Amino acid sequence: MWSGLEYCNLHVGWNLEFSEKLDQLESLGWHCVCFTKEFDSGFRDFLRDINALRKDSPVKLCTGALINKPVRRNARKVLDKADLVFVEGEAREASECWEVDILSRPEKEAERDYMKQRNSGVDHVIARNMSERFIALELNFSDILHSRGRARATLLGRMRQNIKVALKYSTPLVFTTGSDRPSDLRGPGEMVSLAKVLGLSEGEAKATMSSTPLRLMEKSGKRRDPNILLKGLEVVDWGTLRKPSRKKMYGWY
Repeated sequence: MWSGLEYCNLHVGWNLEFSEKLDQLESLGWHCVCFTKEFDSGFRDFLRDINALRKDSPVKLCTGALINKPVRRNARKVLDKADLVFVEGEAREASECWEVDILSRPEKEAERDYMKQRNSGVDHVIARNMSERFIALELNFSDILHSRGRARATLLGRMRQNIKVALKYSTPLVFTTGSDRPSDLRGPGEMVSLAKVLGLSEGEAKATMSSTPLRLMEKSGKRRDPNILLKGLEVVDWGTLRKPSRKKMYGWY
């Protein structure tokens, strides 16, 4: 059932406990994990910790920076530091920013449902912007795990609504564990089953943890590649010209 696919968990909140639990991630079926942290004064130490783990890790490790407003300015600050840029809240501003990779948990920001209006954090304009810029909408399992009763029912309803809008506009979707402790980790099989409950087909559910995360990592790699001058314009051979050691990581798309 799972052969031939590589599964990526693109949002695991960094916790030093994970440094001794990397084998657990592999045993659950993950091939790639993105550890995330808020972009603050401790971010440099976070990067150092992840780099120290990469050499002997049984799974591929990447890093994500959680930013807030002003979105564009903060996103450009972290492009050369983190592999992926996450935004929590500020959905409209995030959807218009090419430097953003993932809009995280927008349904958490939709505090109130108005009469005859489904307020789930993502509307048609936001979904269209995200599709154009290949910004993924995150579905976070941890939010479901740690909610109860009416709060959980509201959260699931908002997630289903966001999924409907995302599918309509071909907006990328990623399903993550959102774990910040090892006990909250789940494997791809369980995640696929829950994604199907939320309204995705089996193929769509698997894509949220396989092909879509891989495309996001490809996007991340392209903005670092000095051979790519503009979207669709790549230098195959520099010849006698001196190849730049790095490039400006925004404005090339």
